[in-house]
Amino acid sequence: MVWFKDFGFNENPLDIRPNALLVGLDDHEDRLKNHVLKEELCFINGLTGTGKSSLLEKIQKEMKDHKFIYLDAHDLPKDFNLEEELKKKRSFFDKITLKNFPSKKPVLIIDEFQDTDKSIVLQARSSWEKAANRKLKSIVIAQISKYLKNVTPSFKERIGNRTITLPSLDDDELKMMIKLRLSQTKKGRQLYTKLHEKALELLIYASGQNPRRLLEYTDMLFDFHKQKFKDLNPLTKKDYKISYHAAKEILDVSGINLAGFDAVDEEKKKTTKAGDAFERYFNKDEKKILKFLLKKGPQTYTSLAMHTKISKKNLKKIVAQLKKKNGVRAAGREGRMFLWEVTPQTKRMTVKV
Repeated sequence: MVWFKDFGFNENPLDIRPNALLVGLDDHEDRLKNHVLKEELCFINGLTGTGKSSLLEKIQKEMKDHKFIYLDAHDLPKDFNLEEELKKKRSFFDKITLKNFPSKKPVLIIDEFQDTDKSIVLQARSSWEKAANRKLKSIVIAQISKYLKNVTPSFKERIGNRTITLPSLDDDELKMMIKLRLSQTKKGRQLYTKLHEKALELLIYASGQNPRRLLEYTDMLFDFHKQKFKDLNPLTKKDYKISYHAAKEILDVSGINLAGFDAVDEEKKKTTKAGDAFERYFNKDEKKILKFLLKKGPQTYTSLAMHTKISKKNLKKIVAQLKKKNGVRAAGREGRMFLWEVTPQTKRMTVKV
């Protein structure tokens, strides 16, 4: 039996697939719904795990008086035809009255928009824009990067300021996400309390504050106990908690990189003045890169090397070290090159940069 059945869950509460239990996105959800209701074209962007797919799924479930066409540009066949897809949304009444397209115009959602064929973009725009023959009510596009590469300037103009950027969750919001996921049990148990506070902090650090990774690593701890102890699983005991040391050992065995956590934790204890941890924990070149990223936002290796005057070879080594220290993380791509940004943990370590 799988671990979550022992606690009254029908499904794994830590499943990484889109989930309606969103944290910190209420305002963004309201904005998205408003754009749809106003029949507008809008753009959602945010890093992997910030909740784009979950938010898109949630509005489809909640806006029951709307029809939706959801497209994942990753998986579209080469011969995909938007008009044929639109015809599938016709109601029974539309069909018996021989209408070619649905009288109730659907909302088009295109996820992973950066991979969308330009011909589909043109079809979508035409179906939404032409007043005399309008077939779409609204268009919602979503992707990781905030840069739209495969559209014309006029398409960007039509988006205007209707861009919704989903923020990365901070530590408290990530803790709330885990709490919500582990509280939905029929037996009324608060499974969240099975994680020692320090163990949860370690999980957040190891995940790089990526919600999907956090769910995966938390599931790893619960699954480990079930697989090792079977019916004698100590998690079923009232007072048992997964300690920091137990969590660290399980993650270590699973090959999860935990380098830097203890050092960061020690710096938190030592720090008496804002910015001290930042100054102590990072060396001169690391601080130079971090300060530039804090000022300018996500950058590629090439851009960082040019502006910091550090050779690209050495810069890659420094960025690799910063990744181990959880100082930077990937922030999508610009063409074929990774973009790097400062992690939320590091931003909170400093005020005087």
